[in-house]
Amino acid sequence: MRLFVWKSMVFLVLVSSFPVYAATVAYWKADEGTADTLIYTEYDDYRYSQDIDDVSGNGNHLQAWSDTPNNSSFWHRGNIPFSMVPQTSQMNKLSIKNYGTKPGINTQSTADAYSVYGSNPTGIDAELIEPAQFTVEALFNPDSSQDPSNAGKVGTLVCRDAYQYCTADPSASSFALRVHDADSDTAAWSIESFFVDVSLIKHSVQSAANVIEAGKWYHVAAVSDGTTFTVYLTNITDGGDTEVIASVDMTLSGSPDTALGADDDIYSTWHGGGWVLYRELVNKGHFNRYQGYLDEVRILDTALSPIDFLCNVGRSASNPMPKDSATEVGISTGTYTVTVNLGWDKGLTVDPGDPNSTIPNPNVLKYYVYRSEDQNVSSDPALYYREEIPANGDTGAATASLNKDGKYFWRIDEALDKGGGVPSGIDDPNTITGYVWSFETKLSNFPPDVDAGDTVYTWLTEGAVDVQMAPTITDDGVPGPYTVLWEEAPEDPNVVINSPTAEATTVTIDQVGSYTLMLTVNDGELEASDAVTIQVYADPCEAAKGVPGYTPLSGDINDDCSFDLADLSILVVDWLESTALTEPLP
Repeated sequence: MRLFVWKSMVFLVLVSSFPVYAATVAYWKADEGTADTLIYTEYDDYRYSQDIDDVSGNGNHLQAWSDTPNNSSFWHRGNIPFSMVPQTSQMNKLSIKNYGTKPGINTQSTADAYSVYGSNPTGIDAELIEPAQFTVEALFNPDSSQDPSNAGKVGTLVCRDAYQYCTADPSASSFALRVHDADSDTAAWSIESFFVDVSLIKHSVQSAANVIEAGKWYHVAAVSDGTTFTVYLTNITDGGDTEVIASVDMTLSGSPDTALGADDDIYSTWHGGGWVLYRELVNKGHFNRYQGYLDEVRILDTALSPIDFLCNVGRSASNPMPKDSATEVGISTGTYTVTVNLGWDKGLTVDPGDPNSTIPNPNVLKYYVYRSEDQNVSSDPALYYREEIPANGDTGAATASLNKDGKYFWRIDEALDKGGGVPSGIDDPNTITGYVWSFETKLSNFPPDVDAGDTVYTWLTEGAVDVQMAPTITDDGVPGPYTVLWEEAPEDPNVVINSPTAEATTVTIDQVGSYTLMLTVNDGELEASDAVTIQVYADPCEAAKGVPGYTPLSGDINDDCSFDLADLSILVVDWLESTALTEPLP
């Protein structure tokens, strides 16, 4: 069944805070630090330090083991599945990558025998919860093999520590979500997960082989709704759908209470109920160490539907057009204005006939359009209500007349049917608040300034002449590089423009006459033209006489543009002759 498809792109977000589900227990984005640097730990390995923040606000921060390059350390990496988390519209900056073969990252709510410190959660304590329903989700990109010390080639993404807690399997932790490279030669990768409930009964699921490949990003979610334990998988790299890859009916186990268990009596080195990334606690020892990238790990005390997973676009309007952070947006309506056509898809809801599928929300009656002022001319980042659009169909559309050179933020809220076809209002809590998107409008564009050149006075040599054109063109570079076109006006068979689209072209002419060439420059949106005249004469003298203001030499008696012996010969014929009167005329 088709659920969601996500394609990566680069995004700009207006605010730094982001929405967190009320049921979120812990959320580790690991965006602190700089790519390709070690995750810094403030104290030694046995003294708690807050190394990775819990952004849920509950205070279940993580400590990383060691901050020196050895077999038990971690790095910030820039290899991420997407730049913005689809569900929250918030930036995703970094991932975590292990260094070596024996690292672990864990919670520590309170002090223990080794450390007088702990994170001391001020909200929900992740180490104490025993939720009737839960979701554990993470983004991961595995290396080509898993724990090299484990013949089973298992790598545990997320674990909850326990020992001698499960009746049937005393060595097991109380929760594990892991990848299993059963045969790296054939890439027979599967996903496995299990948890031990408060009735001390273990519930396990494992997918078929070949559901994942090394070197690709995936989203995985282990979800218990109290009755069914399900694992979902989404291939982020290949743009795949969210699919159920393993599921078990827990009612068949006979367990009277399937809430997630927490071991509060454990070997002193570990915290019972503590959460760990990158390794599993097996029979009081560290095993099944995951090799690869981790990103965006979240734990919730509710059973999420796929529509609410971090990798999926959720219940509010989605798929904005123009795309988020798009540039050069709009259709020019004047020198300084553009018309921007806005579009979006209706938010999704769970299909009543299939809880693992979604449909456009039929209860959306109206869209409320919000937009900021032009951020390039205003310091006010607020979004203001602009108009309402009827929700007629699965998509919406609006039109705005905006400034060129502008930067705008916008949002679409969805008004729901409150009963009897009455839509929820702008400030109604039933109205679904949308994501914040942005775009930049077209830059102001002015036509090119074109000077095709001054009139050319030239002459034929051996029956033809090549004229080098030397125009002057000035343009603002908007919307892009300009193009040129030389044309005859009118067309004449005696004229050949050798490269009509070259700015500095040559023109070949084989006949005396006056010719006009038109140079047109187009910047992709606007164009301008200028004409140049080429005067072709039989020889250089005639060309010189054609130049306005031509003044012959005083001694050029034969008018050949030269004062030479020919002119002197004419003088000699009349040497000592006079045209003066010899006597007065009557």
